[in-house]
Amino acid sequence: MNKSHHYLLVLFLFVLGCSSADKRVAPGEALPFSVRVQPIQVDYQLDYADPPPDAASSGDAWSEDGTGPQTPANFHQEGKLTEEFTKLIADAGIFTRVVSADDKKTAVDLELEIEILGSDFGEGNAPTGSAIFSTFIWLLAGHASWFIDNREYPDSEVRMQVFLRPTRSGRGDQQVVFADEVQVKGLQLNFLERSEGGQWLSNILIPPSWGASDGEKAGDNLSKQVPAFFAQNEPERMLSSLPTSYFLKASKYLVYNPNSKEVIIVSQEQIRKIAIKPAGRKRRLLDDPDLVPLLEVDGPEREDVRLSLAGRLGIFTPNVTDRYYRVPLLDSEVGFVRVQVAPADHRLARWTIFCPSPEQVQ
Repeated sequence: MNKSHHYLLVLFLFVLGCSSADKRVAPGEALPFSVRVQPIQVDYQLDYADPPPDAASSGDAWSEDGTGPQTPANFHQEGKLTEEFTKLIADAGIFTRVVSADDKKTAVDLELEIEILGSDFGEGNAPTGSAIFSTFIWLLAGHASWFIDNREYPDSEVRMQVFLRPTRSGRGDQQVVFADEVQVKGLQLNFLERSEGGQWLSNILIPPSWGASDGEKAGDNLSKQVPAFFAQNEPERMLSSLPTSYFLKASKYLVYNPNSKEVIIVSQEQIRKIAIKPAGRKRRLLDDPDLVPLLEVDGPEREDVRLSLAGRLGIFTPNVTDRYYRVPLLDSEVGFVRVQVAPADHRLARWTIFCPSPEQVQ
C-alpha cells in the first residue's frame, strides 16, 4: 500500500470513529421523571417444533417448517443488554434521572419496559451509492473497503415495544402513560461485520459489495446495533409525545423553570396537597387549605402562563380550563427533588427534577 492509500485508510477510520451521542435537551428541559429501566425482554416469536438436529447445540432459532431466518437475530446475555439500554437512555439526557433495574433504593416515578420481538433481520441489500463507493475504495486501497457499510436490511421483522408505567410502589392501577412500537429497519453492516474467512478470500477477486454474507455473523452484529438504534430514534418520540400521553392519563403535569427556580403544575383538578422532597432532606408538605389555593395562577397572568407552557411541552397544549399552580422552591431544595401532588380526585402524580446549587450554576 503506497503512502496515499495509507492516508486514505486513516481518514476513513477517523470518520468512522467520530460519531457521538449528544444529549437531546438542555439542562432544565428534560422530562421531569426519574425512570427505572426494567430487564429487557426478548421474544423471537418462532415455533420450535421439530428443529434441525444441530439447532439446539448451535443456539439458532428455527421456525416450524424447518427453515431458519435469513439473518437471525441473536441477543446474547440479556443482563448486559439491559445495562447497555440503560446507559444509552441515560446518555440521551431526556429524563431527569435514569437508573438500572438493580437499583431498588432510588425513588423512581416511572418504569420503562422494552420488549424486543421478532427473529429475522431479513435479506441484506446493497444500496447503489455505498456499493459504488466501497468498490472505488477496494480498487484504490483494497481491504480499507471492508470498513465501509455496504449492506442494508430494510425488510427486518425485528421490532421493539416500549411502555412507561408509574412505579409499582405507588397506589392505584399501573396504567400505561406512554406506549410505542419501533420497527428496527435500515440497519447497515460493512463487509467485515457480515462475512467470514471464505468471503474474505473471495474479496481478493471481487469487490466486497458483491460478496456473500454469513447469516449468523450478520445477525449477531445487527443485534448488537439494536440498543443504539433505539437511542437514536425513540428519545425524540418520547420528548414530543410523553407530556401529552401522561397528562391524558394522569390529568396533570409538571414543568420546571430553572431560571426562576419554581415548578408549575398543570392540573385538570383542584390540588389539595403538594409535597416537595429533596434527596437526603426532610419533606416539605403544603397542605394548608388556605395556602394551597393561593399558589394557583389567576387573572391576566393565567393566560400568559398557559401560552408559555404551550411552547415547552411539544404537542401538548394546555387547555383554557386547566388550573396552573406556581410553586417556588426554597434555596435548600437542591439536587434531585421529588414533587408529589394529591388532587381532589385522589390520583397521585410524582415527578423528579434536578435543581443545581449556586455552586453548580457557576
